Amino acid sequence: MKLKCPKCEQEINIADINMQTDSVLCRSCEEIFNINECTEIIDKEHIKNIYNNPPNGCMIREDFDGKTLIIKKKSLLGILILTIFTLIWSGLSIGSIYVMPILNGKFNVEQGLFGIPFVLGTIILVNVIMCMLFGAKKIKIANGELYYFNGLAKVGIKKRLQVSQIKEVNITRSNIQTNNQYHYQVELKGHFDNNKKVINIVSTTDDEILEYAKAFILVHKK
Repeated sequence: MKLKCPKCEQEINIADINMQTDSVLCRSCEEIFNINECTEIIDKEHIKNIYNNPPNGCMIREDFDGKTLIIKKKSLLGILILTIFTLIWSGLSIGSIYVMPILNGKFNVEQGLFGIPFVLGTIILVNVIMCMLFGAKKIKIANGELYYFNGLAKVGIKKRLQVSQIKEVNITRSNIQTNNQYHYQVELKGHFDNNKKVINIVSTTDDEILEYAKAFILVHKK
């Protein structure tokens, strides 16, 4: 990622870009700026090179009216850990609140009401595991519109906007953390519906996927 200083418009040395603090140092101005204040220098050949070499977990589908980027990156270790946790947590809670009392003929309504949060928690955890296994992030650009979906089947986060509304495509840090590691996201800047100026999509810790999603949008948003 190449950036230029918001003050003097000189290119920022890549060594002076700190993604952890979202700050950059301009050697010409000798000032520190927030990374979001800087404008990215678009290298078209570099973008095309990224687009032509999709990383693991990314696939482009040819549709009759456009193209769809499908992102499926599974963390097998994460799925295994969450599955074991769900089996233990749900097994112990639901087993002790519902299964054993019913088998022993000692179940009562108050006890059942107490267990409702554990049932809801189990449903949420199972849904998360299913999304991790079979879900996907999708970016489709067709007929001048960008469609974004993150979920499983038809259930999930959906966003839709006009491609002409997109003025900048950046990668910024999100507020989500996994194992004390911040996620980054593709940030779309422009003038969108409902007076929105920023729309964020594709939150992940995988830098290659973020760069590829960004390249996909830049190549097809013309």
